[in-house]
Amino acid sequence: MKPSAFQEPKAAAPPAVFELPDESLTLVAKVQERLTSLGFLPPGHADGVEGAMTRDAVRSYQSRNNLGSNGDITPALLAHMEAGFQEIGANP
Repeated sequence: MKPSAFQEPKAAAPPAVFELPDESLTLVAKVQERLTSLGFLPPGHADGVEGAMTRDAVRSYQSRNNLGSNGDITPALLAHMEAGFQEIGANP
């Protein structure tokens, strides 16, 4: 039997699931721990998830330390926190 010129379309691949690399989760958790120890984030909120409360705390930290206030969690932000250039506490 001769193959047909028409072929059935192949099934589409399942959609990719977006996952953050482990390093990102670790970075978020470390920043959350520092924000908590500095008084910018309430205890018990260091869950490794970058939510609205974490971004608000980051913005507060950034603003208090003249870093701009975009709320982005980056390795540079964590390095700043660990270098001792922070002001302790969100409320003067």
